[in-house]
Amino acid sequence: MGFFIKYLTRRIVDIDSRSFAQQADFVQKIAKDPALASAIQYFSEEVIIDDKPLYGIYKALEALTAALGKDGRTALGNLAGQGKKYVDDVMQTAQITRHHDDPHAKQVLTDAECKERARTLIAAYAENESRYNIIKATNSQTVIAPASLRATDPIHRDIEDYLRTYDIYYDRRKNFYKNQGKPMKNIIGVPQLAQAVEAIVLQRPDTARARPSSLIKDDSDYQKLFNREYPIQAYKASVEIIKATEAFLSKHTDLTAVEKNDLKYYVAMIVSTNLVGAVSPTVEQIAALEGKAIDDDYFQRAYELAKEQYVKLGATDTVAKGSDMISGVKTELGQGRLF
Repeated sequence: MGFFIKYLTRRIVDIDSRSFAQQADFVQKIAKDPALASAIQYFSEEVIIDDKPLYGIYKALEALTAALGKDGRTALGNLAGQGKKYVDDVMQTAQITRHHDDPHAKQVLTDAECKERARTLIAAYAENESRYNIIKATNSQTVIAPASLRATDPIHRDIEDYLRTYDIYYDRRKNFYKNQGKPMKNIIGVPQLAQAVEAIVLQRPDTARARPSSLIKDDSDYQKLFNREYPIQAYKASVEIIKATEAFLSKHTDLTAVEKNDLKYYVAMIVSTNLVGAVSPTVEQIAALEGKAIDDDYFQRAYELAKEQYVKLGATDTVAKGSDMISGVKTELGQGRLF
């Protein structure tokens, strides 16, 4: 564990937002310290989000000081060899910039000084191994979901910016767009996009259905889903197809909610396969489907094929998550059931 902390500390001293997000994932999986993971997440958000000045700094230090107990500011300052005022000045500055409409408020530090001190404090907390004695007191904290940690990677900002120009809202900050009053039908979260890409781009509806969390948590899976080498249009096409599939299945009142969820990723995969005209489409071919109007006949025929295999194998969620159903669907497609 000591080696990991020293490695993490070296990385934090001169780290960019992408690396911070990656280290946050390591913290959650290896160090099991939700306070540090939370601080790194908030700091990385501060680096790449400019609509809430120093909000991430304040939240980052708030997480660490809370974990350190009753006099957390003093404890955190001491870890950095600086004392309580060093922390107070950062948090006071962050508070002032968050409420900049107060004409009497005077900023203690510049924004740059504030960020540099926060970086120092996070590194000091990470470096100090004695903090593991405190972890028992923080076990009740909510562990950050993998999607929240990954969502600070630059690719997610790229996807968010691109989709927003088409009135599709990528909710990489949970409930951000819901709280802005955007229509729910136009919002998609990080886990949902990961499942859509897994089913449509990677043609794996079984794993999309079976393990939505681990798609983001596992590094090798994650890199296959969110890759900056992919045309960004592939993400928009995936959103459009999965949303259209959901709309189609919502009309099937004969299906339960579980059955709709079991069939959704298969229907989306079959539709994309048939639109491209290839059993194993490339990411570029999927990207070319962006904005394409899809006739209901595609969805109906995809639904019939997916349900045929689903019912044949027992019509359970275990069937949808297993390898036999996808094998049967791909066999049918390979034998000429492309529309």
